[in-house]
Amino acid sequence: MKYPVRIEFRGKEISHTACLTNKLWYNAVSERFFVENFGETWSTLKKPYKFAVMGGEVSVDKYVVLKVTMGTLSFKEEFFISDALVGVLKEKCDIVIGRRTLEKHRIKVFEE
Repeated sequence: MKYPVRIEFRGKEISHTACLTNKLWYNAVSERFFVENFGETWSTLKKPYKFAVMGGEVSVDKYVVLKVTMGTLSFKEEFFISDALVGVLKEKCDIVIGRRTLEKHRIKVFEE
């Protein structure tokens, strides 16, 4: 499900559309999108996460903490930075907000 959000990082705020999904447990943002809007200013994991994606494996070592505003709800969460992770969904998305965050903030999403 696509939903309009405001994303804030290091004092810069932008409006965009995020994909909210219960199908993925993680939050992710496209590296291309992040660099275009905020530059190469992410944090690096000590040990990369390995994800099984579309019959292959994706290693991710970049993440960022973003402030997300959805209507009147505002929260800060970690997002992995990876074009491959956001490309898993059928819908084209630059930002994915996954099941853990949706449950934590009691956001209900009804998907087909």
